[in-house]
Amino acid sequence: MRKAWMLLALLLVPSSWLAAQVSTGVGAIRREVKPQPSVPFTLSANQPKFAHKFSVSKPGYVTLAVRWTPNDVQILISLKGPDLPSPITSDTPFKTGQPVLMLTFTASSNALSGWELMVTYSDRSAKKDVKGEIVIAEGVAPGRKRPLTSTERMTIALQRLDKENPFIPVLVHAIERRLQGATDKSEIDRALEEALQRHPVVSREMLQKFVNDYKQVPEQIRMRITPVQLRNLSVTRKLEISTLAAVVRKLSVAERPFPVVQPFIVGKLLPLTNPVITRLEPDSHRSYRAGDTIDIIGQRFAPDRSKNRVHILIDFHGEKAPLQTLTPTVATSTGLRVTLPKLNPGQYFLRVESLTKIGDEEKETWKQSNTVDFFIETPPPPKPVITRISPSDQYPGRTVIVQGNNFVPGKETDLVWEPLDFPTPTGMALAARATVRSTTELSVNLPLLVLPGRYAMRVYITGVGISDSFIYTIKAPKYRVVFTKLKCIDETNPESFMGVDEWASDEIVTVWVVAADELLWTKQTGEYGDIDDVDERNYSASDRIVFMPNGSAGTVRAALAVATTLYEWDSGDAHAAQEFLGVVGDVANAIASAVGYGWLGQILDAVFDVIGAVIAWLGGDPDNLGRRDLGWTALELLRRTGTAKMFNGTLDFRGGDYHYRLFYEVHRVEE
Repeated sequence: MRKAWMLLALLLVPSSWLAAQVSTGVGAIRREVKPQPSVPFTLSANQPKFAHKFSVSKPGYVTLAVRWTPNDVQILISLKGPDLPSPITSDTPFKTGQPVLMLTFTASSNALSGWELMVTYSDRSAKKDVKGEIVIAEGVAPGRKRPLTSTERMTIALQRLDKENPFIPVLVHAIERRLQGATDKSEIDRALEEALQRHPVVSREMLQKFVNDYKQVPEQIRMRITPVQLRNLSVTRKLEISTLAAVVRKLSVAERPFPVVQPFIVGKLLPLTNPVITRLEPDSHRSYRAGDTIDIIGQRFAPDRSKNRVHILIDFHGEKAPLQTLTPTVATSTGLRVTLPKLNPGQYFLRVESLTKIGDEEKETWKQSNTVDFFIETPPPPKPVITRISPSDQYPGRTVIVQGNNFVPGKETDLVWEPLDFPTPTGMALAARATVRSTTELSVNLPLLVLPGRYAMRVYITGVGISDSFIYTIKAPKYRVVFTKLKCIDETNPESFMGVDEWASDEIVTVWVVAADELLWTKQTGEYGDIDDVDERNYSASDRIVFMPNGSAGTVRAALAVATTLYEWDSGDAHAAQEFLGVVGDVANAIASAVGYGWLGQILDAVFDVIGAVIAWLGGDPDNLGRRDLGWTALELLRRTGTAKMFNGTLDFRGGDYHYRLFYEVHRVEE
């Protein structure tokens, strides 16, 4: 576990020397650390200072810890030494209510002696009598004999990758071209330029260091993760997006980023996997004759004509009874063609049975459609007519008023529709029962499970027929994904030092990668520190809203995916990592746009690897506590938010010695 007390020195001594000298990877003090005998001290109004001069036995890391009583007195410690250009000071206890101050420094072989630690009252403290002790410990945690350099951290991160990643060499290539002032810019070059304008903290020096460190990674490691087409990219030549697209499309992805919605039933209508008849062609309000060919238009029929049965039914004492069964002469998933047999004049009904397997169903089963009526050599009643639907557009789950003519009170009436902007997805409603208010007006509650877009709406009246189509738009709801808090159920490998239980608290950083329709971005929090068992931390206002990135609600027309990774932070510049990841997300979004969002799964996988490398590079190789994925189709979001217009959940991050839980909410926003 990477311990938070290391950050005290970083925060209190703003010097470039300290950044180089203080360990970025010192772990808990363990039995390999060799403490010197403790040194007692006292402070009083008459003796407000205590100076302790000391030496160390060998070069390396040294940890100073000062403990005292009573704990309501504030103490200041200051370290001077032969290698220090200025003293290191600290007056902030590691944990509230537990009076321990700690500093870590490196002693060189030429500076083993001449060190002095001064203990005195803080300017903010009352001058009560104080008794305490000083402990000096030499050594660091096993496996960390010195802090890793940024190049070494990047090398370790890239060594962990188990597959090719085109995004890393492409990012390095674009950065190099930016640094050298290339003028013939590719789409990726322009995306990087715009991303850097949005993230000004990412300086030219940071970009140059990223490139330099990457090039110092052993060549065999770089070549192993770089696709053949992207090796030896020349800075003088822009990378054509077609080359990158070809590489991305060859990548494999372990699993799709979006789940499949399970079928379910809406209201009193058919299950959403059943076939649906929407109309007959030619116009069903003609009076047909024996031998006429008619096309049954709808959805979810079996493409194999032998797996469809077209039933002709009659009204028999108030029940629809089968009269004949026909096999289509032509069949597709959206249409069947049959030839009518010889029938007596009068009213008849059609119903389709199809042997299909829809969505996640394990095997084919026979499913029935709705029924529609037709007439043989009999003048049909006047067909219904739609003249207006109000309001002019509407959200799923809300009411619309259909105005027109020839509606029949007392007759079962449905509003049916066909999507015009996309194929009919599994799980989407295609009809709703109408309330007949008069011969000129219907009221219809739209099902919640309808995707936004344009639809051809028709009124179907049992025993009367189907109207002509009326084009109508279903509005897209907006959503907001909010992470409210994190809870530590069990911190990472707690220990004890100088009698302070679990002195080595966790520093947690959360990273999100979000993909919604044609958008892709990353978001990272700062450090949430001093976290121990059962502690909770509310996410700040700037961190908590993950979708949309600017805090507003956003539309989801196809699907939304949120991947969350938790890190136990070592040290390093969390804000710089946050900004650099913002650049990564912006460039990834541009690549997804250029390559095509059909390959979003491959692009997301590559982006996760880049995030890990960047965080290791800037964050001192923090501990990755795991990644948890959330994903919903647009229909699933509608179903889950339901009438409450929201749902919530938790994400658990468990390991051998830690357990964290994150709390999130998804809100549907309708203006």
